[in-house]
Amino acid sequence: MYSKKDSFLTLSLEIGLFINKYYKYELIRGILLSSIFLIFLLAGAWFLELLFRFSSFGRGVLLFSGSLFALIYVSKLVLFPLIRFFDLHGRMSHEEASVLLSEKIPEIGDQLVNVIELGKQLEKTETDLLKASIEQKALNSLKFDLRSSISIKDQKKVICGFLVLFFISGACSFLFPDSIIPPLKRVAFFQKNFERPNPYEFEVNNGGPLLVLENEHLEINIKTIGKTDPEQIFLYSKKKRFFPVKTSFKSFRYVFNSVNKSFTFNLLDGNRDTVNYDVTVLPKPRILKEKKIVRYPAYTQIANDTFYDLNRIIVPEGSAIDWEINCKSISFCSAIFEDSVIRSKNEVFGFSYSPKKSQGYKIFVRNTFSNFLDSSSYFIEVNKDGFPTIEVSEVFDSNRVNSRLFVGDISDDYGFHSLKFFCLRNDSVIYSEPLSFNGNNRAVFNFEYDFEDLALKNGDLIRYFFAVKDNDGINGPKEVLSRPMFLKVPSKERQKEIRKTKSLANNQSFGSLRKKLQNFNSELETMKTSILN
Repeated sequence: MYSKKDSFLTLSLEIGLFINKYYKYELIRGILLSSIFLIFLLAGAWFLELLFRFSSFGRGVLLFSGSLFALIYVSKLVLFPLIRFFDLHGRMSHEEASVLLSEKIPEIGDQLVNVIELGKQLEKTETDLLKASIEQKALNSLKFDLRSSISIKDQKKVICGFLVLFFISGACSFLFPDSIIPPLKRVAFFQKNFERPNPYEFEVNNGGPLLVLENEHLEINIKTIGKTDPEQIFLYSKKKRFFPVKTSFKSFRYVFNSVNKSFTFNLLDGNRDTVNYDVTVLPKPRILKEKKIVRYPAYTQIANDTFYDLNRIIVPEGSAIDWEINCKSISFCSAIFEDSVIRSKNEVFGFSYSPKKSQGYKIFVRNTFSNFLDSSSYFIEVNKDGFPTIEVSEVFDSNRVNSRLFVGDISDDYGFHSLKFFCLRNDSVIYSEPLSFNGNNRAVFNFEYDFEDLALKNGDLIRYFFAVKDNDGINGPKEVLSRPMFLKVPSKERQKEIRKTKSLANNQSFGSLRKKLQNFNSELETMKTSILN
C-alpha cells in the first residue's frame, strides 16, 4: 500500500520506472527488428548479385547503399532508444507516459493524465484542496501496476519472426554454402575480380605440360570438370576449328599429327571463355651426316677415299679413318667401337680411329630434353695383306744342256719388295741374283741362266727356284717361293751317250734334208720341161 501523503511522489517514481522499462523493451525490439532487417537486406543483396552478377562498381553501390540503409534503420531502432534510456536526448515526459499508460491500461481512464496536469497546476498555485485532490487521484492510479503494462509477450511476433528467419537463413547457409556465400563474398569484396562460375572447365593431359618430340604425334586427352557433361567441345588452332572425339563420360580426345614446331591451341569452356594451352616441341636429336675419310697405309700407294653415310666399308689393315659426324639438337654424341668409346658434346664431331680388326660400330646421339635416342649402325671390314703369288715356266735349250730360260708372272695386293733367283746344292745357296721387273701389283719377268757358270761337277744335283717378297708395311714383307726345279749333272759315260745320240740325230736330220732337196730339184726340172713344151 502506498501512503496517502506521498502518493503523487510515488506515482512519479512509478512513471519513471515505467519509462525506463519502456525504453529497455524498445531497445530489445529494435535489436530484433534490426536483425530481421539485416537478414532481409543480406537476402536482397544476395538475390540481386546472384541474378545480375554486377560489376565491381555495381557491387560497390550495392554494398554502400545497403550499409547506409542498415545504419539508418539500426540508429532509429537501437541507438535512439539507448540515448533516451540514459536521458541524453528526447526522453519521454511524464505527460507522454501517462497518455501511453492510459492506452495500455484502459481501466485507468483519464485520471492518470489528470493527476499529471493537476501536479503542474500545483506548481503554479498551491492550495490544500488541490493537494488533496492530487493525492487522492494519485492514490487511485497507484492501484494499477503501471510497469506490468509492458511485457516481453508484446514482442512475441517479432521474436518468432526473428527466430524463424534466423534458423532459415542459418540452415540455408549450412546446407547450400556454395550458393549462398559466394554472392555475398563478391559484394563484401567488391574491388576484387571474381570469375563467373563455370559449368565445366578443362583438364588437359592430367594437367601436365604439353610436350611432344619433333615430328611426332601429340595426343590430347581432355577431361571436363564440373556439373555439366558437354556432348561436344571445340578446339581452335591456327584459325581452324577441330572437333575432339568424345571417348567416355566427360572425356574427349584429339591427335595432332607430325608436330614440327611449338604452337598454341584453345578451348571454349562452359562460359564460352577462351582457355589457351601452349604446346612445346622438343627438338629431336638427329644424325645428319656421317663422313669418313680413309687414309690407306703408305705402302699401298692408294689415294685417300671419302665416304658419306656408307654403312659398310672395306679397308686394308693399318688404315686410319677420320670421321666427321654432323648432328642436330644434341647434348652429346657417342661413337662406340669394340675397344673404345669416343664422346663429344658438339654438333660437328670429328675424331680419328684405326681399326685393328673387322668390327661393327654404332653412333648414338641424345639430348637432355627427352629420352629419345637416335642411332646408326655401321661395319668396317679389315682385310689383311695377302701373300704374293708366283708362276714360273722353264724353257730348255737343246744345244746348251745346262742353259735355261725362265718366264714368270708375279702378283700381289699392293706391290713387291724383291724378286730373287736362288741355286742350292746340298741345301746350301751357291748362287743368288736379284731380278728386275716392271709393274706395281703384277709383273711378268724373264731370266736366262747358264748353269755352266757354277763350275758344276759330274753327278751334282742343283735345286733352283725363285723367291718373291711383297711390300707389307704393317706385318713386314711376306716371302713366297716358286715351285722347285732341279738340274742333274750327268757322268762322263752319260755325256758320251748323249753326244752320240745327238750326232746320230743330226745325221738323220741331214740325210732327210738332202733327200728333200733332191725331190725339190726333180720337181723343179719337171716344171721347167713343162714350161718349154
